[in-house]
Amino acid sequence: MRRSTGEGLPTVQTEGVAIVERLLLEKFRTEPFHNLYMRLGRTPSNGALGGTCSDKALSFWRSVTALGFPASLHTARIGGVESHRLVKVWVDGDSYLADVGNGWPSVKLFPLDREVHYSRFGISHRSEFGGRGMRIYNTRDGVERLQMDTSLDSASEATILEGIRRRFEPGRSYPFSDRIRFSQVVGEQFLFLRDDVLEIYEESGSSRVPVERGFDALARLLRVRFDFDLRGFAEGRRL
Repeated sequence: MRRSTGEGLPTVQTEGVAIVERLLLEKFRTEPFHNLYMRLGRTPSNGALGGTCSDKALSFWRSVTALGFPASLHTARIGGVESHRLVKVWVDGDSYLADVGNGWPSVKLFPLDREVHYSRFGISHRSEFGGRGMRIYNTRDGVERLQMDTSLDSASEATILEGIRRRFEPGRSYPFSDRIRFSQVVGEQFLFLRDDVLEIYEESGSSRVPVERGFDALARLLRVRFDFDLRGFAEGRRL
């Protein structure tokens, strides 16, 4: 029987888990989630620039294996469509899912042998098992939503990599391809730009700030609030 941990106890805190979770949080701080590649017609070339779940999962996969932890790419369903990528990692004899490609701050590992529930930046996350699958929920502003569901047995890594390689081919569409999405952990806040609203989450609560539309206004906002150089990104330059 799978065990359930209490609030604030997302994993057994071995030294290895602590190392991997520090890397996970660092990725949420330094590599933003965004759809700028789609919006600007650019091809991903630098993991440090962030991106969607595919870009962020690949970056974390490379970094965690460089630290000596076995890891593989994994898939999940969002809205019933198997389109989400995350990373399965083995730490101190146990297996976990790292959802680093999430647009929301999923900064803790999800163990594959027990359900967990934790909160960070005022947003709660919990896992729930059913059959050979796991569902991940998040709760913000008092409303719980299904974030994703996944099988414990994923597609092969070769299949996932091929899907990532082909994700920008003509005819492929995404739920947010015609909108602006940009999120990142900044200091002790989690910031999420969704179209013309900047959502700000912290332990004490959340707020929403209307923002201007247009490239210049977006470049200004990303520079001031996220320390992100949109003009350099658009021109293909490194940050």
